[in-house]
Amino acid sequence: MHTVSLTSGWLEQLLPLGALALLCLTGIGAASARAETLQFDTHIVDAEPLIADALTGGPAGWAASDGADLRLDGGTLALSGDGAATSWLRQSVDGVFLVTLTAKVAIEVEGGEAAIAFCASAPDGGDLLAEPPANLADVNCYAVTLGAESMRLLESPGARMVDRNPHLGAGQEAEYSIALLKWGERIRVFVNDRLALDWFDYPSPGSLEKPLDGGHLGVYASGARLELSDLTVWRPTGRRLEMIEQLKDLSLETDLREARILVGASEAHNAAGARIAEAIHERTGTEIEVVADADPDEALSGDRPLIVLGNFANNPVLERLYYRWYTIVDGRFPGPGGYYLQTIHDPYGTGQNIVVVGASDDEGLARATSEFIARIPDSGVIGRLYEVAASDDYMRLTEWDYGERLIIPAGWPQHFALGNY
Repeated sequence: MHTVSLTSGWLEQLLPLGALALLCLTGIGAASARAETLQFDTHIVDAEPLIADALTGGPAGWAASDGADLRLDGGTLALSGDGAATSWLRQSVDGVFLVTLTAKVAIEVEGGEAAIAFCASAPDGGDLLAEPPANLADVNCYAVTLGAESMRLLESPGARMVDRNPHLGAGQEAEYSIALLKWGERIRVFVNDRLALDWFDYPSPGSLEKPLDGGHLGVYASGARLELSDLTVWRPTGRRLEMIEQLKDLSLETDLREARILVGASEAHNAAGARIAEAIHERTGTEIEVVADADPDEALSGDRPLIVLGNFANNPVLERLYYRWYTIVDGRFPGPGGYYLQTIHDPYGTGQNIVVVGASDDEGLARATSEFIARIPDSGVIGRLYEVAASDDYMRLTEWDYGERLIIPAGWPQHFALGNY
């Protein structure tokens, strides 16, 4: 089994963040070569290399924009520029494809980014190779951006963010191994052999639009230096998943005696956290810590249980969990006065369980705290918990006759929370 990777980044011009690296594709390349078996996470792909010499063919193989400092040397491409700099590989690919590479990004201005992408056309139907566009937000493409604090998947025109991974960032200088696999409507990005970004490009209902099926591979940089190496474009011929032979421990019980309570910065949060700590102490004899505005990287890296209060907007740990779809509590749901109690069981495979005492406002948080305290047993050990009391506006959706009620679109968080299916 052979494992491959790819790295890069891109900054959409609509958000003037800084350094960017872009990668784009269209058309099918040369004849098939020796097939290989590649593995990324649990995904196994059989593929044939289409373009394996893109970084050794000399600058004539790339079309660069005005002001771009493009250099090819010993199988490494380096791109930088005082302003926006773009460059496109003249050879193109088409249909299902896989791109692997290693990218090193040095962010030279605050807010810079780097990226991977593939394009179908230039602005106004222009020629990407004849006149490489400086503003990639106008190009019909997908792009993976790597900034100082996160990696994002964007769709252009418009540079619309469709997925974000806050665990990956470039800092001042970073090197990643990444693979980008596009198969039909599905786009997956693997970083260091782990799935980092994932998106289905479904068309709007009734639309005749189809996902981009090809483009030119390219790079973009602004306020940063991007170095690419080990670049290969592949034609996948088959794919499968590595089968799971044994399930992990489902971690269905949470021992609150070992927990920490994580709250936001407000007085209401501190008061609610103190109430829960006092209740656990009264019932178990254990004193537990209350921490305000905890760092998500630190809090979610261990195996201690967490009791996390608030919502996406006022607790950094809940913001991280919200972006990864582990919880859905925010400023609008469960709504004014509502509460949301949930256990998240070992989300990162470290044995750490998380109890969400969620609410959209202070009134709801006080109610959520009381409801949670009422469920703390003398042993301090609780099982699975999922209880939602939404505001009146949401609860009306569960009370109307089916023929009269508003059906929330499938996939919306509130669709699942209210059992609207």
